[in-house]
Amino acid sequence: MTTGLLPSSPTFPETHDSSSSLDTGSTSSYLHNDCLKYHSSLDTVHAKIYRYNSFPELIQHLKITLRINLPRIDYPSNEILLMILSGTQLNHIEEKSSNGLLNLSVPCIEYLNQMFDIFENPSIFNDADQQRIYDEEVLNLYRKLVTLFSFLKPPIDSRRSKRKKNILNNTPQVLSLDDSLLDYSMEENMNTLEHELRNDKMQSLFEISTTSDKFNNADTFFGIKYLPEVERNLWNYFIFAFSTVSKLTEIERVDSYESYTETWVRWREFLNIILRFMELELKKSADITNSLLVLNLINISGCTDFSEMEQDQILDSLLTFCDYVFTKSRSSCSISSIIPLDLTLSQKYNFSNNPPMFEYKFQGSGIGLDSLPTRSRLLRICWKYLSYLPIDGTVKSKICGKVARKSFRLNPRELLAFFSDSYFTLDTKLVDNDFFFIVSFHVMRLISRSWSITPEVCLRDYKAYFGQLKILFKSAQSNSDQALKAKLVKGGEDFSSLNSSNEILEKCYILARYQLKVLLQSIKLEDGEMQILDEISFTVGSTNIFLGELARRIYSN
Repeated sequence: MTTGLLPSSPTFPETHDSSSSLDTGSTSSYLHNDCLKYHSSLDTVHAKIYRYNSFPELIQHLKITLRINLPRIDYPSNEILLMILSGTQLNHIEEKSSNGLLNLSVPCIEYLNQMFDIFENPSIFNDADQQRIYDEEVLNLYRKLVTLFSFLKPPIDSRRSKRKKNILNNTPQVLSLDDSLLDYSMEENMNTLEHELRNDKMQSLFEISTTSDKFNNADTFFGIKYLPEVERNLWNYFIFAFSTVSKLTEIERVDSYESYTETWVRWREFLNIILRFMELELKKSADITNSLLVLNLINISGCTDFSEMEQDQILDSLLTFCDYVFTKSRSSCSISSIIPLDLTLSQKYNFSNNPPMFEYKFQGSGIGLDSLPTRSRLLRICWKYLSYLPIDGTVKSKICGKVARKSFRLNPRELLAFFSDSYFTLDTKLVDNDFFFIVSFHVMRLISRSWSITPEVCLRDYKAYFGQLKILFKSAQSNSDQALKAKLVKGGEDFSSLNSSNEILEKCYILARYQLKVLLQSIKLEDGEMQILDEISFTVGSTNIFLGELARRIYSN
């Protein structure tokens, strides 16, 4: 789309002259008022772009100018941020001026991630006044994000009356998460769906006062409700997204598969934005018991204050949380669609003669392979929060045991995805508190009852740990070889025992590899310890693996 000229050419307000020093006695008050004045003028610029051009052009403008006036950060108003957050769910929208389809979800997601990048890559200025201005801008941006995601916090008074629900007259047909979708044909309703999905902008949204810098209060944005108006709690978003991606392991129809894929991708990106906010809040919040994640954890048990919770209530809430993380399509906690656009195709697809490789052909646990990085990231963030809360060690151990039992049911390919994602964010200073490191030992115990090594023993006695690895792999390899011989003798009839034994061996390798990666980040093995690893070798499929070589590759990287 080409950007048209604005009727009036808005210019950015002049930034504060950093060459003049600030009065340290009134710096905080001055900076606060100065930032308010700057962003008040900036909001007018954004309103004009939206009023006279279009929302996609406003997004493009915001992406370009976010850091263009450092130490100022050119973030938009709360109203626009809410539009952008809701825009993450707009895959294909018809723009009236161009008569073409727009994908708004991608630029909206990119812009929100761009904002979070500011906190991960802060700017440093040599000038003290510029640094103070920048720090104030970053603080104000964080406050805006807290306000933006406040709708996901549970209400303190559960008896409060719900906000008025606005019913849309022309909404697309919603497909429920049940078996009926497997036989659902979207072809007959496609013309109607396309017409309904391509909503024009609400006329009221164009009526922007460029003098008051306010958007009119509208119920929908491009035909969908603003996310706060949907009135779902935080766990509804995770449960629905995980149920949707799990359903992909069962669907055989092309059109249904595409609709579920499209919905999962949208919500996956939304969830990743939420997870980034949780990570940010853990760093910035002065009271994490009032944070988004903790409030939603205690809300599971119906409590409103963490200080009033007993350890049993905390455990129950966390065990339920684990069930949410491992939601499948047939889980008891599955819910209906979040918004009317869910589980519908936004446009017709022209399929080639070669249909896509459906995930259902991959015989996994049915959990949805693509969702495992998001699930493991959610668990890791929750564990970080737990380390700052007064929670008994027994409770933490039971949580690790529950996750271990859930992950033990994953097949090797899924288990690899589950553990690989967690490794890349490993904090080497807190090896003994790494969640997946602890869970991996619980899984080892489920694989072999003779496994007695704990993370604590492993970190203080490497030789004992390596010795048990040697015994474990020798036993797993022997069982795999026996299953192979039985298969050959029976003429290939005993596939179940062969696959079972091979899976155990592969799982042991995946867990051991992760444990070694974590362990070797903080220690240097002696010759005797490395020699024990050199003695551990086994065959997975047609590949010969030596743990000694694996350890050396880890060191070299």
